[in-house]
Amino acid sequence: MKWKTIAVVVAVLAIIVALDLWHAANIPDSNTAADQYLTIGNMTIHVEIADTEQLRVRGLSGRESLDPDKGMLFVFPNSNYYTFWMPDMHFPLDIIWIDQNKKIVGVSQDLPPLLDKTKPIYYMPPKPAQYVL
Repeated sequence: MKWKTIAVVVAVLAIIVALDLWHAANIPDSNTAADQYLTIGNMTIHVEIADTEQLRVRGLSGRESLDPDKGMLFVFPNSNYYTFWMPDMHFPLDIIWIDQNKKIVGVSQDLPPLLDKTKPIYYMPPKPAQYVL
């Protein structure tokens, strides 16, 4: 009986800690619906989830604009130095690099759209990232 009580207490504490950590960054679970809301500090952003290779490759290409309170959250299976480039983009972007602990590890601001497809520019995080907004 004593071990059962200890196991239940440990399990409850683990759930509380996990929920607290998840709430800190509020990054949507990639197994949920495609449209989610992401909260960073006091700002809430409506995000589309790009959690498959096909969605990540397409990204925001071809869109004419993006509202300031909207974005796309790229979800990768693990942290790494994923590179991004912006083919068929029509507007500048900010990129926020987020690690596996849901901590921001870098910000790339006001990146211009790719005008010359023969000279692509690649953007990479300063540290490994698992999520890219």
